[in-house]
Amino acid sequence: MGTGLLRIHGVDFDLIDERANRGRSVLVLRSSRFPPTSRRSLPDEVTLAVGRKVRAVYFLHGCGYAGERVPFAWYDFRSEGRPVASLPLVARGVGPAHSPDTPPANIQDWWPEFPQFNTDNVRHVTVTEHGDPFAYERYLYSLEWVNPAPEVPLTEIRVRSNPMVPTTLGLLAVTLLLA
Repeated sequence: MGTGLLRIHGVDFDLIDERANRGRSVLVLRSSRFPPTSRRSLPDEVTLAVGRKVRAVYFLHGCGYAGERVPFAWYDFRSEGRPVASLPLVARGVGPAHSPDTPPANIQDWWPEFPQFNTDNVRHVTVTEHGDPFAYERYLYSLEWVNPAPEVPLTEIRVRSNPMVPTTLGLLAVTLLLA
């Protein structure tokens, strides 16, 4: 995809250059595919400080091992004096939802064999090698969260995963639309 400032679906995302960041450019959270005993110890929760009034938050992320349609991670939004707003991440996967209470899908596995989709606040991003999908083709997703109280400062975004589920989240960038 490249690094630096990229405009994706009208949103500017700043992608970290791993060469300038000790080989790191993506936040990957723990899942049952990457337990604490694996070679890489991954976190199951990370907090991103915000401290700003925002109208919307945009995520550029991807996931793998998404065979089941169950919540596997969450973006929790904390604002001063308000209850936490939680956005579950649910991969479309390949089968039906486990329960009628399962929230709608808002991401999909990055492999091209999985059915990709778009909704009003979710859009897939095709990643190729120099524009050639025959050489390389994977998918990421952009996700929009509209703040129900933009006049109240958003203090933090907590990103957390369910380490008992195989679906693995990779977060590449977060963009704030300031209020």
